[in-house]
Amino acid sequence: MRKRLRPQWQETFFLTLALIMLAAALVSVGMLIGSILSTVVHAHDAPSGWTYPDECCNKTDCWPVECDQLVEETGGWRYLPTNTFFDKWRVRPTQDGYCHVCMNNDSKNGRCAFVGFGM
Repeated sequence: MRKRLRPQWQETFFLTLALIMLAAALVSVGMLIGSILSTVVHAHDAPSGWTYPDECCNKTDCWPVECDQLVEETGGWRYLPTNTFFDKWRVRPTQDGYCHVCMNNDSKNGRCAFVGFGM
């Protein structure tokens, strides 16, 4: 019995089609992974997504707080739960409408505070 051979163009066509499908699948997987990674909040990001400035945050030193826990005093602001003082030059406008503090646990002087001015 004679073996039936495919024409050369068919082999090339199906090989090319298989490579295109493989490339499309890899691109889709890459896009999926990229979209997942882009939604991950980094440790130095606020829960709303804006990034705390590097000079304020050491990847774990910042978090949102209730705005009524920050009170303005002469020369700065005080975070009442820990009695931490933030010099005026360390206080900045909030980027998301919520108040935030950045501080080390062992310090009575905070790194940065973010408040809604005009409160």
